[in-house]
Amino acid sequence: MVAFLLLVFFGTDFLREIFGTRTVWAPPADLKINTYSLGGKVTKVEGGEITFEAGMVFINSKGENIFDYVKKTALVSGETKIHRAGDISVLLQLSDIQPGAEITVYTSQNPVDLNQLTAERIEVK
Repeated sequence: MVAFLLLVFFGTDFLREIFGTRTVWAPPADLKINTYSLGGKVTKVEGGEITFEAGMVFINSKGENIFDYVKKTALVSGETKIHRAGDISVLLQLSDIQPGAEITVYTSQNPVDLNQLTAERIEVK
């Protein structure tokens, strides 16, 4: 239903081909968005990187919506703010994030186009 509504109101501007042959629902590349968010489950924390699996909706060759997971990496720097979801008053450390944790990564980069994202803020559920 969401796919149909997007097509009716925005045409095919929200369809983007990525990863070679997969088409995904995403904002048009020329649409200015200041902060993107992408949630997923942590699979590895190593060095200054958090690898996680994020769910995305793809369109198959029959035009059907298919939900699938893609691997993404959040690059964490000294400027990245990490906190529990719903409580920004207590900052966490990268070492507080363990595999299996659910996170939301906030970035200025479009997560559809990149597999590695510079994390500006991370919420840990």
